[in-house]
Amino acid sequence: MARILFWSGDTTSACTFYRCAEPARVLKRLGHETRWDRRVGLATAAMSDAVVIQRPTESTTTHLIEKMLSLPERARPRIVVELDDDLFAVPEHNPAHEMMADPARRERLAWAIAHADRVTVTGEHLAQQTRLVHGAYEWAGDIRVVPNYVPERFVVDKVPDLVGLQVPTITWAGSDTHRRDFDEVAVPLRKLLRERTDFKVRIVGAPYADRLRTAIARLDEPRLASTVYARVQQVPWIEGVDRYIPTLAGHIGLAPLADDLFNRSKSDLRLKELAARGMAIFASGVGPYRATDVPGIQFTSEWAADLEHVLDRPDWRWELASLALTWAQANTLEAHAVEWEKALLD
Repeated sequence: MARILFWSGDTTSACTFYRCAEPARVLKRLGHETRWDRRVGLATAAMSDAVVIQRPTESTTTHLIEKMLSLPERARPRIVVELDDDLFAVPEHNPAHEMMADPARRERLAWAIAHADRVTVTGEHLAQQTRLVHGAYEWAGDIRVVPNYVPERFVVDKVPDLVGLQVPTITWAGSDTHRRDFDEVAVPLRKLLRERTDFKVRIVGAPYADRLRTAIARLDEPRLASTVYARVQQVPWIEGVDRYIPTLAGHIGLAPLADDLFNRSKSDLRLKELAARGMAIFASGVGPYRATDVPGIQFTSEWAADLEHVLDRPDWRWELASLALTWAQANTLEAHAVEWEKALLD
């Protein structure tokens, strides 16, 4: 039994949920003493066998790491830096860009990684990028990849009937940090909305429903614009993953991803979330998505044509959803909890 402390970067984000709170929960089920907290002091850290520090960019965080490093070796916990994004490649359109463009903040993160005993990341590309940017430090580069997994409580038992959704519903979900990703599907969705009336669109999170509605209204088609408004549903962003995941309802889930350096270091979590809710999934064939070899996930760059095809084929839609759901059921966080245990304690 080990004492493991997760030092989170915040209290409500999906990053904290998937990389601190939930790992702490499943590790406790394996018999370890775990906790996660936003505020950590030296006394608490020193009583731990491992301290997992999420995104250490604040001066208070690096100061505490310095204090831990000054402890006698036998009394010092293992220091693990946890990263789920390439914070050195945040694009300009991302709200976090200005913060991570700060040279002092970047230097603190690089220093923390270099002085950690170990780094955990969500994928191989992020591991490669993390090694590349720290050549100035003499760093052994002990990086462990622990993919993101969805907790089993989010995974449905079977493909939902969705009787309340009388026509096929295409669902996209994300925050405003995913503007460029949504751009991949905005024009194809508008095209389909103009040409067909036998489906709906459900936007969860960022207020992008109006991007579909207003573009069609500008075409001077008032009758069509009014029907489109009714067929595009906007679901507001809901804080807390436990409340957010149930909003992912629909027959077809979209996972567009712009092909840039930052996104290549992302994980396949969006695919797992959509699969867990029993949807047929269409995704961009780039980065971490392309590396996910699952029969039920369709990679596409021809969004309009492929979505038309799946709208016309309910049998194929159900088959894709069933295959994706089977994958999700076999790849829950609980089923892979030992990966966290090995990454932190081996």
